[in-house]
Amino acid sequence: MNTAIAIILLSLLAVCHLISVVLSRSQPYDANGDGIRGDGNNKKPFWPVSFLGQDTQYFNANNEDWRKEIDTRIRMTFRNDLPVAIDLYYESENPILAAAAFTSAPRSSAISRKFLVTISSNGGEVTFQTHPGHKFSYNFGGFTHFATAPATSGHIKTLLGKETEIRVRCTTTGSGSTETKLPLDIKVIPHWSPHGASHFLDLVRVGYYNGAALSRVIPGFLAQFGISPDYDLKMEYKDKVIPDDPRIPVDQDHYQDQGHEHNNKRPITFQPGMISFAGNNPHTRSTEVFIVMPDTKQVYLDRFGTINPWETPFAIIENFDSIIITNPSPNPKSNTNTKTISKSVANKWHSYGDANPLGSGPSRDRMFQKDGYEYLKKEFPKMDYIEECHVIDIEPGMLSTA
Repeated sequence: MNTAIAIILLSLLAVCHLISVVLSRSQPYDANGDGIRGDGNNKKPFWPVSFLGQDTQYFNANNEDWRKEIDTRIRMTFRNDLPVAIDLYYESENPILAAAAFTSAPRSSAISRKFLVTISSNGGEVTFQTHPGHKFSYNFGGFTHFATAPATSGHIKTLLGKETEIRVRCTTTGSGSTETKLPLDIKVIPHWSPHGASHFLDLVRVGYYNGAALSRVIPGFLAQFGISPDYDLKMEYKDKVIPDDPRIPVDQDHYQDQGHEHNNKRPITFQPGMISFAGNNPHTRSTEVFIVMPDTKQVYLDRFGTINPWETPFAIIENFDSIIITNPSPNPKSNTNTKTISKSVANKWHSYGDANPLGSGPSRDRMFQKDGYEYLKKEFPKMDYIEECHVIDIEPGMLSTA
């Protein structure tokens, strides 16, 4: 009798051990014990989504592949630029159904959704370990949105719902500060430059650029700003640098031809109206940004981002293009029958030339001092300024009835 009971108990223990092994392999793998975790098995979820141009691949790996995957884990950041907190989920296979060798259940029934973390609104971030190809989801505006972990570490996935960009509205002065409240509408496009876009939005939200001088305006080249008039903010962010962003292939024409769809993916090239962080060396981007000016020659456009590869555009100004107006001339041999008129507010910004000591403009070092803006007002009275910038919240839109 005792022998029979012992055999039954041992059998139950073996079954429990088998179930625990299956469950453990379905749980997120946390190599460093840092709380939020990525998945430890190599069974890809069956959701047909695409992320950064990488199509989903479906396969179930054997134990050897699973062990290899532990060494392929990556660090990934999810950033929430939506106006509400977002619950992030991991899309995983049901461990029991996935482990059954001859299950008749459909694949969709083997999917389970695991809550990971709530990400705060307006720039909240969470970073954790995961593996390439693993899938995540969140709800916004009545829809479920999906994201897939990329192949390389350090990626930032910005949560924007159905949008691909986020708008920032600024106003500036013009004509040597004789005009005010001139609109400057910016489309921030995170997948162009994820670190740059995130950092710019953070700086806008803390009011860093409010009142910032357009201290380096060179017509036909660039306009630069990014040294705050607020001394405390200036000192706080001066040495907060961000890592460089790679120049990834994007459908650039989508943002240049009035929203028409194209299939023209290539490494992004600079165009008038694009905005990038400035820097001196790799991984030195902090607060100063430049805008490519209207009518910039192609020879200069080709240099942006190539001589200094850390220059990657993260945004573009709306309505920044030029209009060609034909002026009929009585002289058919005249070359003055066309005139280019730019709609851009940038042409109203007063130019003192390049920064000191290269030109007659203000000294950056002097601007960083506590009385830097008193120096500007005294020595450069016609300087124009960014008056104010704020992020425009993404609206949820129509709720899904599905």
